[in-house]
Amino acid sequence: MLESPVEDTDIYPIQKAKKLYQSCVSSDLSPMAFMMESLIEENGGWPMLLDFEAWKEDEHSWQEIDLNVARSTGEYAFFGIDFIPIPGGDPEDQNIYLNTPEEETLPLEENEEEYYSGVKRLLTSFFGERKINVSVEQLRKDIHNLYIFEKALQEVTVPEEWQWMHVMNLKQWIGDWYFRNKLQPNPKTKIKWMKVLGNVIKNNDSQITFHWQVNVARPYYLALPEIWRKTTKRTIVNYVYLKFVRKNLQNNKRQGMVSRWLDCFQRTEMFDVNVYWLVERNFGPNYQIYIQKLLQNVKTELIYQINNSRWMEDKFKENFTKKLETIQFSYTYPREYKNLSVIKENSKRNIYEPETSDNCHIYKRLIVSSLTSKVSYSYNENTVYIPVLLFQPSTISFDIPQYIHYATIGYVINEGIGRVLKFTGITQRADNTLTFYNRRPFNHYLRNANCIWQRIEDHLELKVMTFQDMNELISSTFGLRASLRAFKRAGQDQNATWVPNFKLSQFEEYTDEQMFFITFAAISEFGRVFNCPVDSPMNPVDKCSI
Repeated sequence: MLESPVEDTDIYPIQKAKKLYQSCVSSDLSPMAFMMESLIEENGGWPMLLDFEAWKEDEHSWQEIDLNVARSTGEYAFFGIDFIPIPGGDPEDQNIYLNTPEEETLPLEENEEEYYSGVKRLLTSFFGERKINVSVEQLRKDIHNLYIFEKALQEVTVPEEWQWMHVMNLKQWIGDWYFRNKLQPNPKTKIKWMKVLGNVIKNNDSQITFHWQVNVARPYYLALPEIWRKTTKRTIVNYVYLKFVRKNLQNNKRQGMVSRWLDCFQRTEMFDVNVYWLVERNFGPNYQIYIQKLLQNVKTELIYQINNSRWMEDKFKENFTKKLETIQFSYTYPREYKNLSVIKENSKRNIYEPETSDNCHIYKRLIVSSLTSKVSYSYNENTVYIPVLLFQPSTISFDIPQYIHYATIGYVINEGIGRVLKFTGITQRADNTLTFYNRRPFNHYLRNANCIWQRIEDHLELKVMTFQDMNELISSTFGLRASLRAFKRAGQDQNATWVPNFKLSQFEEYTDEQMFFITFAAISEFGRVFNCPVDSPMNPVDKCSI
């Protein structure tokens, strides 16, 4: 995609990704320097590398530049911001921590001449001599002002200590900041805190509210405005970019270690665009309707199996069924991706540190990346999170038989839900609904689980099996059986016309049920559909199931 020509039909982030990648691979600069230079130029250039008259001071505020840099690096020049959920509290509420910024990658030299040499080496290593085409006098003056400014910051930036943290709510903090700076108004001290904080927590489902608790390193933050007032805007912007370059210094070691195209690709890759492109290409309306039907068949089969269990007690069945009836399947891309303006805004991210920006995409806190193939089930939310990566032409398509869908996607989904029945899940209370109420059914469960355990130990000649191994075996066994029966249920639906029933070439002699197992694996039903002799390796007399 990145190597193809830019098309008018491409959405903005894809157009930008193509241009960045194609310019990067053809540039004389290192990939990192190219990407950094692109961001700096987009924000008016680095004053220190421009003639004094060439820098347009009124084009961007330093606050706007810092915000744009933070979108790419995940860090502000002057603010250390963390959001931490309140233990045992409402998951939508969080504690905000306004700390001092992270310690610098490079220490501040005591000798100003050493500081000057260090900054100049830094500029040369990233951008080369050709970019430092200003006079020696101007460069020395800019670096001198940076030195004074950074020393002032260092004097008020002390290691974080809890006794420094002052606690208040967000409304009080913003009001306090506004009131103090209103007494000495200055454009350099205006901070739109809701925008600054929103840029950090962006793409989480939580919405910042004024009642959130703020823990502030108050002496540091109250000292900042006075330092800004005494400093020119040019020096503040120079510092924002200097810290940005320092942050990427360690990453510069990667140069020469990977192919240029790969380095450029990794620095151009954008998480949101990958998901958007994948979904728009492979996940049209007809597929969504079919997938809804597949999920409904899975859900119906799960409820049927629970209600027809011969060993579960009635109260357990009732609670488990109620949980299954209200279970939610989250199987599309997150709702943020439906808003192209958000994608355009976020396309500024993921240029220098893709992994940092990806960490911002924490939909429903943990749950599952849209670009993995692993299904996650949340006990508390009673939701199955299905990544869109599963819905690719290789696993779901109108051009392949339906049994493939159920043997692949159906199995993975059922296995995810089947973790409710694993040993550690069945013995712990989940919303006070799924624990056993007496020992008899639990003992029955243990006998069945032990049967699976013993069979695998004998087959693989294992002497030790962990609970993790056991849990995976139980959920896998449950998932495979449920997906097979959901597939059979789909075949009984007279209105299911979405996927044609046809035979794969050279497999015409097999039934669809046999093909299901050929596609995946074997459980107790395997012996029946393949007519295996009783007590043969694939059709033992004693069969195990949960």
